[in-house]
Amino acid sequence: MKKLFFFAAALMVSSAAMAVDVITVNQENYPTEADAKAGTAKTSVDAGAILGTAESIELKNAFATTYQRVGLNANAYVSLSLGEQEIIKADQWGIQGNDNPKDKDGGNPALTLLAPVQGAVFQIDAKADGYAYVFHKASSNKHYTVFELYNGEATALGYEFAMITCPAGKEALKSKTDWLAGIMCSDIITDSLITYSPSTDEDNYVNAPIEFPEIHMLKDHEKYGHLADSASIVKNGAYAQNGLGVIRFPVEANTSYYVNACGSKMSLACVALATAEEAAKLNVTVSDGTNVITLLEPVEAPAEGLFNATEAVKATKVIENGQVVIIRGDVRYNALGTVIE
Repeated sequence: MKKLFFFAAALMVSSAAMAVDVITVNQENYPTEADAKAGTAKTSVDAGAILGTAESIELKNAFATTYQRVGLNANAYVSLSLGEQEIIKADQWGIQGNDNPKDKDGGNPALTLLAPVQGAVFQIDAKADGYAYVFHKASSNKHYTVFELYNGEATALGYEFAMITCPAGKEALKSKTDWLAGIMCSDIITDSLITYSPSTDEDNYVNAPIEFPEIHMLKDHEKYGHLADSASIVKNGAYAQNGLGVIRFPVEANTSYYVNACGSKMSLACVALATAEEAAKLNVTVSDGTNVITLLEPVEAPAEGLFNATEAVKATKVIENGQVVIIRGDVRYNALGTVIE
């Protein structure tokens, strides 16, 4: 097997003081999925290998595994953008591991809420406070997890997930001849946007098993009934569509995070970190070249002072009753930036 110790391409969206940093993984030394199936050696990546670095963020491979290059194109959308910056072109490549993440007991981390200890898991090391973005080719029926690593403990962290599931133009469906043709997409394009956030406590820590993002199509019949009643759901019990997607979650400086898909492997394109000030301005959109659809709106501004780097009193993060509490002066915040009364 080819050994990979370090290679990456880091794209600085802001060349001045850090506002948004983007790391795009260099895929050139990975075999394609077709090559791997044909016998080309997959790329072996060591635990802790750095996949990319920028001023405010570093991307690593968490556990020793193998990776291959995979395509990101899943439908008629051609690009994904963070604010005005194009982040993904659908004809580019991402990387995907070959070992499913497992917890210490061999279980699914999304269901047990125990951190993975093996498999294809990406590690994000935040060097600044803000919000992390993980851009990938998403699946509507895969679990996704984010674990915060702090003081020797790993805790499942809440996140926002969004993906687009079908072509922007319904004309693309007319050429399909299989039984799925014409029933996989809504007549209203925004209904093909799937969003999901796991159940969390007031401190943004996950407090129930994580579900498939598409579960809303079964629970929210008013919005997704046209999909939940479709032949695909009846026959397969799953919508199971792919598309460009994003995961967003708050991060703290000098803290690490595991991000991965469960029951499968994440097809990663790139990661980014934005300051809270910038994240409050930036939406995430996809485009088919004509239509632009918003996946995520800008974040709501966190409580005043939490991410203020110019404030004289430095924030301190502590663990109280198993939860992260951020203390700045006499004010206490939870992990989402909400003041704790």
